[in-house]
Amino acid sequence: MFLKSGLIKQITNNSNNNTEPSWFPNNKELTYTSDQNGNPQIYKINIHNKKSDRISWEGSKNQNSEVSSDGTFLAMVNSEKKEQHIALLDLKLESTKILTKTFLDEAPITIVSCTSKKHTKNIDSSVINTSENTDANNNTNSLDALDSINAQELQQNKILYFDLDKYNIKSEFTQILDAHADFLRNNPSYKIIVEGHADERGTSEYNIALGERRAKSVKEYLQSKGVLEEQMKVISYGKEKPAELGHDEMTYAKNRRVVLAY
Repeated sequence: MFLKSGLIKQITNNSNNNTEPSWFPNNKELTYTSDQNGNPQIYKINIHNKKSDRISWEGSKNQNSEVSSDGTFLAMVNSEKKEQHIALLDLKLESTKILTKTFLDEAPITIVSCTSKKHTKNIDSSVINTSENTDANNNTNSLDALDSINAQELQQNKILYFDLDKYNIKSEFTQILDAHADFLRNNPSYKIIVEGHADERGTSEYNIALGERRAKSVKEYLQSKGVLEEQMKVISYGKEKPAELGHDEMTYAKNRRVVLAY
């Protein structure tokens, strides 16, 4: 709504429940919560060209978002397995960090250096930096361990490809998974994200489900090799994050994949 003229401009044009808009500092983009994939997730939309993209991927539900004053972080309520936590989404790295340990956390949300109509609180940047440095140290230690079992091979071989509409693991990729399983089994403190992807054919809902089945099949295989369930998180991006752009079978084949993200 334009306050001077009183005019109301519709930004979203779908039939889903789109709620909780929050401005980016550039006053050109908004975040909002939408249930267009079945459960509430956070989306970003340009108010001029109305281009919308989903930006929250970790957790079955994400809502109540607020953007930091510099536009680099987004605070939200992250839900998984009937637990709600306050989480911080790094918009540049596309990574989510859970901030609270209690399990039924709700708005008002704690925002990083952000003035809001909700009850807000500034987080000292040193807190974030300390947390990030801790993660960096953990990754460094893990990478040291990776070096001992051929880190280069593991990092270069972390993608599995699938046939059309299939989620069974091809025998040609079991050796790659076995190498990752060996490392994860020997380093139980280390965690990975198992990303499921699909090509552009089919609906968003179908491809999200297909990507999830692919990721879960990889997770189950790793579990069968002794990897702990808590070491792995499954995320499905469906067709939202293609590795290649195009509309031919060669492109589709490269987008039907699972990625092991360390």
